[in-house]
Amino acid sequence: MDLEYGQIGGHDSADYHDFEQSLHVISTVISRPPGLAIVDAGFNAFSTDRPFPPVPVDMPDLTYAWAGDEHGRLDLSQPTVLQRDCTYVVELQERLHLPPEVHAYTNNKSTSGRTNIWVRALVDGLPRFDRIPEGYAGKAYVMITPRSWSVRVQAGTTLNQARFLIGDNRLMDLELDLPHQRVGLVYNAAGERITPQLDRGILLTADLSQDTIGYKARHTDQVVDLTSTRPHQAEDFFEPGFAERGEVVLKRGEFYIMSTCEFLRVPPAYAVEMVAYDIHSGEFRSHYAGFFDPGFGYGQDGEVLGTPAVLEVDPHEDVIIRHGQPICKMVYEYLIKDPEKIYGVNLSSHYMHQRGPQLGRLFKQPHSQDAQTVSAL
Repeated sequence: MDLEYGQIGGHDSADYHDFEQSLHVISTVISRPPGLAIVDAGFNAFSTDRPFPPVPVDMPDLTYAWAGDEHGRLDLSQPTVLQRDCTYVVELQERLHLPPEVHAYTNNKSTSGRTNIWVRALVDGLPRFDRIPEGYAGKAYVMITPRSWSVRVQAGTTLNQARFLIGDNRLMDLELDLPHQRVGLVYNAAGERITPQLDRGILLTADLSQDTIGYKARHTDQVVDLTSTRPHQAEDFFEPGFAERGEVVLKRGEFYIMSTCEFLRVPPAYAVEMVAYDIHSGEFRSHYAGFFDPGFGYGQDGEVLGTPAVLEVDPHEDVIIRHGQPICKMVYEYLIKDPEKIYGVNLSSHYMHQRGPQLGRLFKQPHSQDAQTVSAL
């Protein structure tokens, strides 16, 4: 009855929102054939004297169909919208079967990180996010929470990625200093090799020297379409910002895109993960997409003299960031074999030559800023 009232329409929309639904039915996905999800709620769980089926909550693009007394069918082949600030647990299409000595950890892809989508991986029997234990065999899931905007996804949309390891491959400070002396791991914007700040990794600092030092997510009801190949207008989703006297105040609950002073290089024999620097410097997260692939800022033979890292900053309290302040740490890991593909060489890249606070590939990078739209971050 409530659903039928809602479909009558309201004064300002196609739906009638004056009253909330009085009843919801919780169901469980019990199987996942290609393009479908089978749930344990059918004719016995829902009223069938209406000419329309039940509607999934907070998933307006997802359709339900009857599949018998005990079961229903959700069509996952069509794009669906995940609502802002709602959390969804989704089973992945892939299955894992790791050798006994191999473990893995996961991270956002750059595109989902720069769109402020929290994506955390889960596996059965492990009470931790983003870790897959040695020898794991079974299903994997992701917990998805769009934080700034609702997003449209479909079956096959990629939001997360995994790295597979044997043992602990992280380099200590002495091991980092040697390749820096040999090939250079950190440069400045002028292409000059600089001395890295080492602290069980390489510290990178916030760059507030540019005219536009970053972008803050706008509050809008527009949907970011991850299924589209056409970039969105950045001005609809972000507003540019600048520093005042070499510092900026980042507000709790907002989302910011910023960049580092240092230009990072990842020779092909290594991979890098960006990790949090120090919570005592402020309660904020500096990244969601933390993987830097072999060849980032380096190229095939060292022809690229570094690329700045882009930061996805989520303050948990109001914090002041100053130019040159350490904001993240880069942990290098060595590879056990040479990579088959090099980032930006024979592996396509949207971010290899980024300069400054570049937005994700879903957004058309602004070429100029209207003075009336520029604000202090």
